[in-house]
Amino acid sequence: MKPAPGLHPDIPAPDYHAWEAVSQSRLWTMRKSSPAHAFYALTHPMEATPAMLLGQAVHCAVLEPGRFGREYIRAIDGDGRTAAVKAARAAQSAENPAATLLTSTDFDKCLAIREACAGNKFARMLLDGDHESSFVWADPDTGLLCKGRSDVLGFKTGSVVDLKTTRSAARNQFERSLYQYGYHVQAAHYLAGVRACGIDIKSGEEGGGFVIIAVEPFPPYAIQVFRLLDPVVGWGEEERRKLLEKWAACEASGIWPGYPDDIQDLSLPPWATREIEEVISE
Repeated sequence: MKPAPGLHPDIPAPDYHAWEAVSQSRLWTMRKSSPAHAFYALTHPMEATPAMLLGQAVHCAVLEPGRFGREYIRAIDGDGRTAAVKAARAAQSAENPAATLLTSTDFDKCLAIREACAGNKFARMLLDGDHESSFVWADPDTGLLCKGRSDVLGFKTGSVVDLKTTRSAARNQFERSLYQYGYHVQAAHYLAGVRACGIDIKSGEEGGGFVIIAVEPFPPYAIQVFRLLDPVVGWGEEERRKLLEKWAACEASGIWPGYPDDIQDLSLPPWATREIEEVISE
């Protein structure tokens, strides 16, 4: 299904994922692997992992607390392998067939993360906006239909906000995650999309732009708020532009190549050689 360009504020997530348009995640799959990987992911949707399902529950608890209360249930405590606990949980599911049963640990984790976000004044301010908005636009250079889905469109703050759980919200560690998972490309993609839809988003230097609320999904549920400054988004846009051009070429030719066919020379990464030099010098 190809959606119409523009802002779509009330689209369920499964419908959004079914849209035939280029997403940031597929571009990043092509960037870190190959066009063949991106095309396979596009035509073979991955089954949700337990971690992904928990992430969906966390987002629902923080962004849509009313829906979380309706659609998620805290499972009865106990060993799920015993007959009594199995029967009790089956009864819970039977009473609420449309709801998702979460273990008590995961359910409490969702509530703790919600409290952590509410307890941070900047996160609380940034979460005040339109939640789970989808947007579609035609890339002006390649003509490709693109899509994005923001956690929060902050019209008051002039920002696009993304909530992310992370192993470490420490700044030096999260900078690694920023590059490893392509958040700079995501920022460029989303900002291009919302601006193409006529939404006024400030630059990072103006206090808006792309902002990440990073929270650790384990006690003490530490949280940090990060804004991507314009040079970072600029690098993301440079990468995104090349990826869109490659995507357009693959789409036009029908050829989605994998890794290079020839033999590749293998070396050590720079960080490894530096570590070896330190060991030798000692």
